[in-house]
Amino acid sequence: MANNIKGKENVVPFAGDNKAKPADVARFITDIEEVQKNIDKVMSDAREACAPHRDDIKEIKREAHEATNVARASMNHVIAARRSTLKLAQKASRLSAEHQKSAKAILKAAPEQSDLF
Repeated sequence: MANNIKGKENVVPFAGDNKAKPADVARFITDIEEVQKNIDKVMSDAREACAPHRDDIKEIKREAHEATNVARASMNHVIAARRSTLKLAQKASRLSAEHQKSAKAILKAAPEQSDLF
């Protein structure tokens, strides 16, 4: 949204009462878009490379369902929960002792989340 004040037409108001000319911001957006193209390419290549592994998982799930009659939704829930727990443990292990202490204090204030550490 541009300003309508004479001489200020090319100034865009930003949060924090910061003013910037669109041309000044545009180059950063262009840079970000170029980097995002690289990310999109990497992600596309990874999706293609992972396709056989996703097919393997799909087959294992099918075999598990046929062999045990376990509901697919139940098994998917357990897999997702275990994966989330593993990711949280990995992130926690990378925290310094000070940051772990701080995170535990924050979680203590939210008892429903206290089992995350």
